Amino acid sequence: AKPLVAILLTEKWLACVPIFQLTCISNAILMIQLVNLRAYMALGDSSLYMRLQIIKVLGGGAIIWITAAITHDIYHTAWANFIVGVISIVFVDATPAKRLHGYSSLNQVKDVLPILFLSLVAAAASLAVQLLGLGYVPELFLQVILFASVYLGGAKLFKFSELSEAASLLCGFVSRRS
Repeated sequence: AKPLVAILLTEKWLACVPIFQLTCISNAILMIQLVNLRAYMALGDSSLYMRLQIIKVLGGGAIIWITAAITHDIYHTAWANFIVGVISIVFVDATPAKRLHGYSSLNQVKDVLPILFLSLVAAAASLAVQLLGLGYVPELFLQVILFASVYLGGAKLFKFSELSEAASLLCGFVSRRS
């Protein structure tokens, strides 16, 4: 985040890096929520979708607003947003999944853990590039290369089925374009 912000927005914006990082993590976790909500819609339960959205917007919005009003701190508010997001996914959106299609919150978390763990390992490896003391552009370039190498190498090593599915989708897309 730091080299990206420095390159795109200049160094005077570096204070936003922690918020940017939390937002990226929140949005990565958000994919679980989107899958559940789309499944509910596909199963024809649009009223459930609406009820869950109302609960999250009112409850989560209130928690975030109260945090902002009490602390007057954007970092605390960003953390409140992150925590509300995780709670919304695990306890609000994923809870009806077991009843509707037999896929419990715990099973969803267990299915995502290997990918999450590999992502954390790749992120740790790419963050080590900061120790080299390079400029922002070479640092960002090396971090992207290292993250992709560690992640894709780990996915291949541990035989993640998602990697082969993504590769076949990419090959199909490339062959259609040719």
